[in-house]
Amino acid sequence: MAYGDTWTTNKQITDTLGDSKYPAIAVDGLNIYVIWEDYTPAEEIYFKKSGDGGATWAANKRLTNTLDDSRYPAIAVDGPNIYVVWQNFITVPMNFEIYFKKGVLD
Repeated sequence: MAYGDTWTTNKQITDTLGDSKYPAIAVDGLNIYVIWEDYTPAEEIYFKKSGDGGATWAANKRLTNTLDDSRYPAIAVDGPNIYVVWQNFITVPMNFEIYFKKGVLD
């Protein structure tokens, strides 16, 4: 048997009124961390964690709350630290900037 021959069934982990897109994932043992852009009600960055290998998931956590659009998230984990970056569109002076946020995992 080759690696990648066996897969679990699909599991939907978002169920929002708007579009969920551009996911990114980080894994540390059985802990799985997912971040994505969600258009509910505007383009913001959301986070979700599973501590049991993806069998169950915590509630969505909104990480951004801006007047402009937050897009294209990326995530990394190092020990108890989680690092997130994303692109934010700034209306004035009409350009894109990169933002960073650090969290501590429970």
